[in-house]
Amino acid sequence: MKIFGIINITDDSFFAPSRTTNLKKATKYAHNLIKDGAYSIDIGARSSHPSAKKVSFKVELDRILSLLKILSASKAKISVDSYSTKIQRLLLTEHRDLKIDYLNDINGFNNPDIYPEIKEHNCGLIVMHSVQSKGPADIRDVSSKKISLKIIKFFDKRLNELIAAGINENRIILDPGMGFFLGDDPFCSVKAIKLIMELKEIFSLPVMLSVSRKSFLRKLTNCTLEESLAPTLAAEIFAFHHKVDFLRTHDVKSLVAATKIWQILQTA
Repeated sequence: MKIFGIINITDDSFFAPSRTTNLKKATKYAHNLIKDGAYSIDIGARSSHPSAKKVSFKVELDRILSLLKILSASKAKISVDSYSTKIQRLLLTEHRDLKIDYLNDINGFNNPDIYPEIKEHNCGLIVMHSVQSKGPADIRDVSSKKISLKIIKFFDKRLNELIAAGINENRIILDPGMGFFLGDDPFCSVKAIKLIMELKEIFSLPVMLSVSRKSFLRKLTNCTLEESLAPTLAAEIFAFHHKVDFLRTHDVKSLVAATKIWQILQTA
């Protein structure tokens, strides 16, 4: 299992310790994530939670490029979290000299116009499912009884589209979405976590989860954002036990320690 450490070059991402628009602080934060055990740094420059501010294309691109140029020399993998087709295209063409190991798209690469550029690059693709299908998260009522089938149908359709465009399926990582990306019912996220093994069996592809500090955990445990590390680790260890391939988290050091103890107890 590999860990993606979250860094947000924003001023409104929901978890304050992970966010900064100061390049010097962002660089230090990224290097600390790597030191703590992150396999990849996941750079986001535009928040996607329901009350996120709008950010211009230029601001988002400038934020991403400023940190990419510094981290391109890093030994860690670099992931760019953006659902902007325009930004994805520029990263894959004009800025392909920069280190981009993964593109992470909360809309699951819903615009086929970008497929030719994706085909010509070799970066990994984190294809996320969301009930919104387009744009950032919102708050909507979704039945937890139907969410598993929705997720499977989405991946079946999107994978067929990507493969038909000539994109190698070995580049693809599946992310079922979490929190408000699955609806307001916290049990939608519970169902998605328990879907890990089935997704791996159906599609024979790696799976990523991003449960870190999410609203559904706080809702289920009646805790604050500041108190949400314990429920986050519980969900992450459950996913780790069920063979998730990637975990995207704010708390890299804590997750590394938790998985280490779990492994020691399993093998002692």
